[in-house]
Amino acid sequence: MLPITKRYFKVKNIKRAILGVLLLLGLVILAEPSILSKTSADLNDKNSDAGDEYLIYSESTTAIETETGKKKVDLAGSIVPTNDKNVHAKTQLEDMWSVSLKKYLQERNSPTADYAYLYVEYANKYNVPVVLMPAVAEAETFSCTHREDGISVAPSAIQRNCWGIGGGPSTRTKFPDWDTAIRRSIEIIADNYGQGSISLVNMQRNYCGSWCPDDVWARRVMHYVDEINDFVEANGGKRDTSVTL
Repeated sequence: MLPITKRYFKVKNIKRAILGVLLLLGLVILAEPSILSKTSADLNDKNSDAGDEYLIYSESTTAIETETGKKKVDLAGSIVPTNDKNVHAKTQLEDMWSVSLKKYLQERNSPTADYAYLYVEYANKYNVPVVLMPAVAEAETFSCTHREDGISVAPSAIQRNCWGIGGGPSTRTKFPDWDTAIRRSIEIIADNYGQGSISLVNMQRNYCGSWCPDDVWARRVMHYVDEINDFVEANGGKRDTSVTL
């Protein structure tokens, strides 16, 4: 049997050892970041192959960065992987055009201002120059703001047809909503004038016909192509050079 003094020191050493273990566990717990503090940008793709590229989305914006081993969290909160390294730059360019074009149309009090993003969306979908139909809208109807004296609302705005599709005010096609109108105007270009680069002189022959002799229409549209490109560039965007005279 141990003397009282030795038993005392043995118990004391055991207590110290237990306290040391508890202290070590506490430090480990404090060093581990809480999962509740992680944002969508901190999510790691532990189940995917190493080296995959993902776009990181926040709840209030579009793609903000590309990193290896991260996930793309869309505005609805779902997670969608992507391996396209060019998607981020392309998305930024499209967003810049949407924002700049909206400002341009707002300054002209155009009813299409809130739908500027549709120009970008459908131009991208049908591979049509994004600057083309906004420029045509300016040339044809001042983006649905042109009206005669005594008329409070432009007829083109009522028809939701800023591009002269169908002819003059009395024969112009009437669209049910702006989404349909912008989509259809761009589809017409893709179906009848080709995709990619567009020559306005070639386009004028059918789009404007005998109403527009001597390339007058083409030069008028080109004026607004340059004006819109200048505006977008001044706001940090990139010029669309795929429309030529």
